[in-house]
Formats: sequence, structure tokens, C-alpha cells
Amino acid sequence: MNRAAAPLAILAAASCVWGLAWVPLKALGAEGLGGLALILVASAVAGAVLLPRLVAERGAWRDGRRGLAAIALLGGYSNLTFALATMYGDIVRVMVLFYLLPAWGALGGRIFLGERLDAPRVLAVLMALGGAWLTLGGR
Repeated sequence: MNRAAAPLAILAAASCVWGLAWVPLKALGAEGLGGLALILVASAVAGAVLLPRLVAERGAWRDGRRGLAAIALLGGYSNLTFALATMYGDIVRVMVLFYLLPAWGALGGRIFLGERLDAPRVLAVLMALGGAWLTLGGR
């Protein structure tokens, strides 16, 4: 694979994983294995797999410990709430909120970071809103 195609392949694979992440969570929840215990086990397994890489590269992130700790806490909370929502919530509503991430990102960037809404960002927001509208049965 050439260097230009690699990021696109990674993005496509990540999108597929996130788009289908709810399937095993919902199935395991239906079998009675769910909730915080399931999320804790899944996160522990992922953490154990990634720990050697984290230790090997610890020098690269040492200066940004506080920011990385905040990202880890907020990202962990985000993943926890997403996983719980997919297990216990209506999957259509959960996925609509997920597909609205460009809109939430643009709104958060505008409010918290003072970013301006340029044409690509407005287009992403409009596409996210259009996708939500179609998912909810818009005609």
C-alpha cells in the first residue's frame, strides 16, 4: 500500500470498527453480560495489549502529562457513556448522536476555542444534520 492510501485505509477501518462497535455490546448485553463489568473487561484487555507500546514511548509524552491525563479521563468517560448507551439505549438514537459528532465538534470549537466556521466545517455540519434527518425518517 502506498503512503497516500494508508491514511484512507486506516480511516475507513476505524469508521467500520466504530460503526459496528455496538453489535457485540448489544449481543453480550442480551446474554446477560453487560454494564460496567463488560466495559471494564474490554477496556482492560485493550489496555493490556497497548501497554507495551505506551511504556516504550513514554518519553515522547512526558511533557504533556496533564493534558494527556485530561484527554484520557474525558475520552474514557466518552467511551463509557457510548458503550452504555449502545447496550441499554435505542441504537438509532445513539447512532444519530454519534453521527452528529461533526456538529458537536464545530459547536464546541466555536464556543470553547473561538474557531471560526469555515466552509468545510459548515459542510460537515450540514452533512451530519442531513444524515440525522434521513436516519430519523426524513423525506
